[in-house]
Amino acid sequence: MCSNTDGSFTCLCNKGFRVHGNNGTCVDIDECFDDNGGCDHICSNLDGSFRCSCNDGYSIHENKKTCIDINECLSNNGGCDHMCNNTDGSFTCLCNEGFRVHGNNGTCVDIDECFDYNGGCDHICSNLDGSFRCSCNDGYNLHGNNRACIDINECLSINGGCDHMCSNTDGSFNCFCKDGYSLHENKRTCVDINECLHDNGGCEHICNNTNGLFTCTCKNGYDLHKNDRTCTDKNECFNNNGGCSHTCINTDGSFICSCHDGYDLNTDRLTCIDTNECLDNNGGCDHICTNTDGSFICSCNDGYRVHENNRTCVDVSECLEDNGGCDHTCVITDGSYTCSCREGYILHEDKKTCVDINECQTDNGGCGQLCNNVKGSFSCSCTDGYILHVNKKVCIDINECLDNNGGCEHKCDNLNGSFKCICQDGYNIDLDFVSCLDINECTDNNGKCEEKCINFEGTYNCLCEQKRLLNEDGFTCKDVSEKAVSSTIRLSLESEIALRNYSLYTEIRKTLERYFRTTTKATVYVYVNSIRAGSIIVDYTVVIDDKEDQTFVADIVVHAIMDLDKKGSLDIDGNPVPVKPEDYLSIIGPVLGAVAIVVSVILLIFCALLIRHYRKKR
Repeated sequence: MCSNTDGSFTCLCNKGFRVHGNNGTCVDIDECFDDNGGCDHICSNLDGSFRCSCNDGYSIHENKKTCIDINECLSNNGGCDHMCNNTDGSFTCLCNEGFRVHGNNGTCVDIDECFDYNGGCDHICSNLDGSFRCSCNDGYNLHGNNRACIDINECLSINGGCDHMCSNTDGSFNCFCKDGYSLHENKRTCVDINECLHDNGGCEHICNNTNGLFTCTCKNGYDLHKNDRTCTDKNECFNNNGGCSHTCINTDGSFICSCHDGYDLNTDRLTCIDTNECLDNNGGCDHICTNTDGSFICSCNDGYRVHENNRTCVDVSECLEDNGGCDHTCVITDGSYTCSCREGYILHEDKKTCVDINECQTDNGGCGQLCNNVKGSFSCSCTDGYILHVNKKVCIDINECLDNNGGCEHKCDNLNGSFKCICQDGYNIDLDFVSCLDINECTDNNGKCEEKCINFEGTYNCLCEQKRLLNEDGFTCKDVSEKAVSSTIRLSLESEIALRNYSLYTEIRKTLERYFRTTTKATVYVYVNSIRAGSIIVDYTVVIDDKEDQTFVADIVVHAIMDLDKKGSLDIDGNPVPVKPEDYLSIIGPVLGAVAIVVSVILLIFCALLIRHYRKKR
């Protein structure tokens, strides 16, 4: 390149070149000459440049100058069989224990440890890939050091498999058998020696081989001698008669049983069984032959008896002796007889006894209710409340109410087979179910009465204070709107009777009302305000009808009250009852609504009485 300058010029070269001399030539700069171009390993000069490279085992860094180690082990384990060990600029192959490196190609080959001194093993050394193993011959176990071999005592485990005895040896063992046994070919099992196979074991009769032994026994009818070999005859008849029922006869090696007359030997050849003579021509009997133990007996059918020859049967009249055993009637038949029973009985299975027929078991004997069986008959009866009909079977109801009203105090209601007592209104039935107890209505909310409630037998009545009257509803009270006179009277009656008798209470009111109407000749009404004991004290009010001359009638009512004291009695229900007004001067007065008017009327009446008395006297 040419660079102009003020009055001249300068030649310049590209990077990597320098100007040579004064002719403007450019020559290459060898960068490797100075500090190896900065390269770690190899510097190669190029025309106008240079390049760094690395030795084998290294690679160039990104800065193009530094060399870094290549880890050959990262690629395919460096080609090593087992282990790869990286080094600076190179690597080495290593082998696992029991292997060594073969040649320079990184291959590992097994080391045969058994080659030297059998690997240190007592018995057998087995080379393995990269290792080895010691083992022992049969009958030995490997020691804990995995080299030495120690003997196994096979007899300690299941007796070495021996049936009987086990003897341990170095590396092995032997089995032995007890007397009477021989060792099997398998060298473990013990098999019995059958001594009976040789000369019958020396036994005279029977040789019985057993495990490890043998015994001699004798045939039936013989006993074994003390030498345990010889047999001698047994006299079976000495022991329990040989089992014979009757006679025992001993024979050589056996015995024979025989029987008495009338018996035969059974198939078991021991017991004797009875000879049934009846099987041969019925034993010679006319009718019945009964075999007995060792003999037989002739008997006859019913109606016959055995002849003196003990064979023939002759007719018997059974009914002549003890009625033939019949309960009721004995009927003679040819060669026999029959029993029969009276009506109401049936013949028992024994054909003699008569058993009562229980007629009640069939349709209840036809009885309407209860059937009572009796010997040879039955009777019907009825439960309480019924009576038996004339037909002696049907039961008809008894109307208990017809007899003294059934004992009931009030009403009697007949029921089928029974009855029930019922009380009138105002009464409850007592615990005896016949008597009636009065209900005291006044104990319940004062009988709904506004003022006074008085209880009577079977009913009650509401009363009001003096100068007040009972409303039409029979419960509430009202003030007297008409002129009225109130007073009190004492009646000589039995207190308890009057106080509880509603009829008497009503009759007293009617009697007083009748008395005042008769005396005054006017329409007046009497209201009872109270009735109490001592004997019987009655508070009452006389009300004068508003159509009457009330002042005049009131005067007459007062005189009538006075006259009661003189008269001394009232006819109540047709009977004279002693009476006495109670302080009538203090309680008599027409109810006009003000005390002053009442006092004025009383004074006027008193003056009128005095004037009348004076006029009569003149």
